[in-house]
Amino acid sequence: LAVDLLSRLLVVDQLKRITIPQIRQHEWFVKDLPAYLQQSPEQQESDEEFDPELIAYVIRKTEIPEDICCKVLKFGIKSDISAAYYTLLDAKVRSSAQKKRREGQANQAATADGAKKVRPVPARLDMLQEKSGKSEEELTSSRTPPES
Repeated sequence: LAVDLLSRLLVVDQLKRITIPQIRQHEWFVKDLPAYLQQSPEQQESDEEFDPELIAYVIRKTEIPEDICCKVLKFGIKSDISAAYYTLLDAKVRSSAQKKRREGQANQAATADGAKKVRPVPARLDMLQEKSGKSEEELTSSRTPPES
């Protein structure tokens, strides 16, 4: 029985793979399982909040009624509906992550460019004056950053 359950868990095709509710009903899983640990289908409902934009897209493309689509997702039923929804969700999450990564890189580049253009102000201008022999005005009016 354990081998049967494991082989059904390791199926590559997600539409053919055993679901959590099916696992909970599997003969090996329920064997010697105390009654208080067995859950009813109502207790197995998903508390996950679904993206209404993606649900609307799936409904529009599949022409499946909204209530059926929502029930399929809520109860974790493996179907073309859930496969489409989770594929779209994955793409949306990846796209969002890539966008944030690009924005972060752009901000780093802008910061690096800005750091090159801004002339550092010495903490002790008077010490710099003494060493260089230049006046405060000469030191602060220079438009080119000092060579490092």
